[in-house]
Amino acid sequence: MRDRDISFDYVVQAGADLIEVKEELGHGQFDSWKLREFSTIRRSDRTITNYMKLTRIVNDAEESYGPTARERFRRHGASIWYDVTKENRAEIIQKVATGELAEKKALKALIKPKKLEDVLEKFVSLFWKTVNDGDLDPLDLAAVISSKLLTEAREQEGKSPAGGSPSVI
Repeated sequence: MRDRDISFDYVVQAGADLIEVKEELGHGQFDSWKLREFSTIRRSDRTITNYMKLTRIVNDAEESYGPTARERFRRHGASIWYDVTKENRAEIIQKVATGELAEKKALKALIKPKKLEDVLEKFVSLFWKTVNDGDLDPLDLAAVISSKLLTEAREQEGKSPAGGSPSVI
């Protein structure tokens, strides 16, 4: 078994354990439990959410398409699934579980466009809110917001910004 397989299985099992704890604790108790249990180790709230998300995706795929679906998902590793949104989840599960979408590059292309739309939507929202508040000149504002969003996007991808300030969108 390759490291990627072990990592994938670990994340799916950890997500299943977290989902079970969440269901046992009841409404509103899971957040305080996470703070208590994970305060001494490096597991962020986002990591915990991602583990649970991957588990739900794999479980949905296995329920709808049988046990072979897990192997098709494992081929892509764990982290790619964290960017799947509610809007594109069913389509992606169907395409991967049936073998229609087998290449990682094609899967990324299906997942990433939604993220770009989210970033642009956030940019426009921040832009007009600040313009309407009269806080900055629109061109200065565009540079500030695009720089902030590019920095966030690079951090999410695990890349540090290239030297100097990021370019404007």
